Amino acid sequence: MVAIGLNGCVGVPRLPAVPEGQGQNAQIEGMPGIRYVLTGSDGVRALLTDVQYIQAQESKAELNAPAYYLSISGGGDNGAFGAGLLAGWTKRGDRPKFNLVTGISTGALIAPFAFLGPSYDSTLQELYTQTSAKNIYKARNIFVGLDGDSLASDKPLQGLIDRYIDFKFLMEVKKEYQVNHRMLLIGTTNLDSGAAVIWNMTKIAAIGTPEALTLFKRVMLASTSVPAFFPPVMFDVLLNGGSYQEMHVDGGASSQVFLFPRSAIALAKKLDIHGPAARKAYVIRNDRLGSTWADTDRWTVSIAMRSIEHIIQTQGFGDLFRIYITSKQDGVDFNLAYIDSGFNFPHKEEFDAEYMSALFNYAQAKAMAGDSWIGDSAKLDRLFGSFPD
Repeated sequence: MVAIGLNGCVGVPRLPAVPEGQGQNAQIEGMPGIRYVLTGSDGVRALLTDVQYIQAQESKAELNAPAYYLSISGGGDNGAFGAGLLAGWTKRGDRPKFNLVTGISTGALIAPFAFLGPSYDSTLQELYTQTSAKNIYKARNIFVGLDGDSLASDKPLQGLIDRYIDFKFLMEVKKEYQVNHRMLLIGTTNLDSGAAVIWNMTKIAAIGTPEALTLFKRVMLASTSVPAFFPPVMFDVLLNGGSYQEMHVDGGASSQVFLFPRSAIALAKKLDIHGPAARKAYVIRNDRLGSTWADTDRWTVSIAMRSIEHIIQTQGFGDLFRIYITSKQDGVDFNLAYIDSGFNFPHKEEFDAEYMSALFNYAQAKAMAGDSWIGDSAKLDRLFGSFPD
């Protein structure tokens, strides 16, 4: 019946996709240079050019001060871990002010609040302890979903983002970029090209218009839009005077977490870009490192979902390993936090408020005790070496 039904499905109309190989040249109208398409050296070069611009604005004291980077991974309702860790870190009293914050998927929801600092810890606690499935999505009729572009509506999630991200919030992000020379980056996946796209949210905020606020929120929505379950987010772009549309989905479709491209190291040396001598990267993995055991039903949907879960876990571990190796090569002190075996609480359903509250409290307590991070190289080598190639 499903196969017969799919024969008549046509999906939702859209403008033409950007022609193959032209993604680097497509621009949001009136907002050039606010993103980096990581399909080649051009995107990395554009990112480093913006780093150069920031360094040119900094005082000598700022250039020589230690730099702190924060990367927040995807993980759905496990984002409660990252939210709790940040809150506990604040209470411990040694949470740094980050020069760079990056986020993917649920990490894209956390990242803007983490970027603005401890004053938004209560917002993160509310988001990850008092939110339920009804605040995130509304399921569609299966046949409506198959004939459209998703199995659920993202209207509740849009409303949640609208509730917290307003013009005042945008102006705070703008100030951090223009006055304090900090960067906030969020990743999405261009489903047409398969390219990872990094959006400079601080440059978007600096534009300071209602259109910039709309784009800021749409990028956050796109990064959390799980393909097929949520609708993709369509971005109207211009290319050589023509109008096109890009289809963007969850940044986790291309990477579970990111800091900076490995190719940026060599290119930075060619461009004579040097960071401060002391640099620390903190990576929050909103999940466990390896797959958990489960008695899988012998049913097509269960088999498919369990397989996807394994793929995501493997990809996530690979992303962490790449960041670790890149950090070592570039002389950046790497620190990792993840959900360890000490947390065991029933997970009845996605966005289970009881589960999220328990995870938030667990992460907060670990952070307050100073027991969140693994930063010792020998321990990290053993950790990454304990997983099969």
